[in-house]
Order: sequence, then structure tokens, then C-alpha cells
Amino acid sequence: LGDTKNLLKINPESWKGHFLQGLIYEKMKNLEEARSSFLAALQKSPNNVEILVNLANMEYYLGNLEIASNLLDKAEKIDPSEANILNLRSLLALETKEYKQALNDIEKAIVLRPDEAYYYNNRGLYKLLLGDLDAGLEDINYSIKQDPKNLFAIRNKGIYYALKGQKELALRYLNEVKEKDPNMVLVDEYLKIALKED
Repeated sequence: LGDTKNLLKINPESWKGHFLQGLIYEKMKNLEEARSSFLAALQKSPNNVEILVNLANMEYYLGNLEIASNLLDKAEKIDPSEANILNLRSLLALETKEYKQALNDIEKAIVLRPDEAYYYNNRGLYKLLLGDLDAGLEDINYSIKQDPKNLFAIRNKGIYYALKGQKELALRYLNEVKEKDPNMVLVDEYLKIALKED
């Protein structure tokens, strides 16, 4: 973060300095600062798809779904082949419980970026929510193999076991995520489901 501040002192017109700052703030879970940094980067480079998608991500995390969707529309007009647009569209569809649309969007993203483990994890979640549990688990396990520390994939494995009625395994995975990220979406909901199995 200090390095980006120095970079911006030397070159205040650099969109890259603001953009890197945004990525760092995002990692620090300082979403408001991340959004401000991406907005500053966008002022310097208004048609930059990477900035638009990252800004849309921040709006999504902050619950501003319509703003996120509008930013994605703009990004898509500039570069319709950017897979991250489709990934975020799938997450927006998840928010409104349009699981088939979410699955459709993530399938398209995987065609564009078949090497992206996070997309398989998201596809796995959508399959779980559509009732295709074993196919969902296959995607989630593939994602975990690529990145064993991905808490979203660990959460999704817990969701799988909650839906299968395997309480002990569900609680093990979901509680691990709860401990590391207490505010992650869906965790509390599926902890309740797992505990109802008694």
C-alpha cells in the first residue's frame, strides 16, 4: 500500500497506481477504500475493462447490485470476451435466486477461461442449488484441488454435506469457514440447515 502511495506521488495521473491500490484494499477487506481507488483509476482510464469489472465487483460486495450490473453492461460493450464479466453476472443472478441463469453465465465463462478454478467452484454451487448434488461436488472438489485455501469452495463443500443431510461433515466445513470469515454469505443459512437434521 505504501508503494502505491509513493507511485501516485511520483505519477498522480497513473491509473495503475489507483488500480493496484484498489486491489490491495480489496485484499484487506476495506471495500469502501477499494471502490474509491477503482473509481479514481476509472477517471484516468474510462474504457478500461479490468477497472470496470473490479469496480463492479466492489459494488456487488457492497450490495449495490444494479450499479454492478450497469458497470458490467459498459464493460461488455468494450470487450464481450472478458470471462470475469460473465462470472460476476452469474453471482448477480445467484443474488436473485435465478440459478439456471447463473449456471448459464458461468458455463459461458468457463468456455472462455477453462483454466479458472473459481469458475468451477461457482458452477458447483449453482448445480447444488439446482439439485444436481454429485455433479456440483465434482466441480467443487476440482476447484479445491487447484486452490485448497479457497474458503468459498470449502463453504460450498459444507453446503453439499448440509444438503445431503451429513451433519458432522457439514458442520466441520461450515464452521471452518465461519471461523476464518464470519460474514461470508450462505454460511449461517446452511449451518441452520445442517443443525436441523436432528
